[in-house]
Amino acid sequence: MFTQEDAVILTAADSCVAHFDWNQISSEVSCARKTINSCPACRGFLFDAVSGLCVPLIWLHQRPGAASVLPPAGQLFFTDVCPKGFQVAVYGNRTQLACVKMITPATTYGHATSVCIDSGGHLASMKTVEKLAMVDSLALGRQLWIGLDDQVDEGVYIWQEDGSQLTDIEMADLFDDNEPNNWRGREDCVHFRGNRGRLNDEPCWSKKIGLCEMSPPPQTNC
Repeated sequence: MFTQEDAVILTAADSCVAHFDWNQISSEVSCARKTINSCPACRGFLFDAVSGLCVPLIWLHQRPGAASVLPPAGQLFFTDVCPKGFQVAVYGNRTQLACVKMITPATTYGHATSVCIDSGGHLASMKTVEKLAMVDSLALGRQLWIGLDDQVDEGVYIWQEDGSQLTDIEMADLFDDNEPNNWRGREDCVHFRGNRGRLNDEPCWSKKIGLCEMSPPPQTNC
């Protein structure tokens, strides 16, 4: 947990926040969203639930003798935005949030789906190259099940998240070269190829880590 001593607090006079109202924010999630949307240079926030004051933060360099407070480069330091067991991830030029967790050990697509649903989520969707890049940063070279398959109707890929069909643009943007190819007629489930940074179809019974996702609580006040 960070404190005000660990960061430079931006004031309303700062050019980054001067044109926005940071008072009467309804929740910590709303404060997180407002920080992302209004202050791209920020790395975190302080939120006072009593007053509704949201304070965006820019991190200092580590002080001599102090414990490290700097998050990894390019990441935001948020707490209690996602349900227990999920971590917050940002994508889309840092303007969108996702709550994600890994389902381990490696398992089948069907079992990973069931475990994720039991957690209140779905296997991850990634309909844009920005979301694909987010998953790439989480994968660390690993192979991950995502929420896309054509088990019901061959060649018609459906996203678990909302039941929508994969579009031609999504297929071109997200899949590896010459994929999906339904090799030997047995590849109906899609995974993220960590060594390639792209999607590929695979037999649903093969075992991989699952990437579970759920949406953060909706923003109620900005």
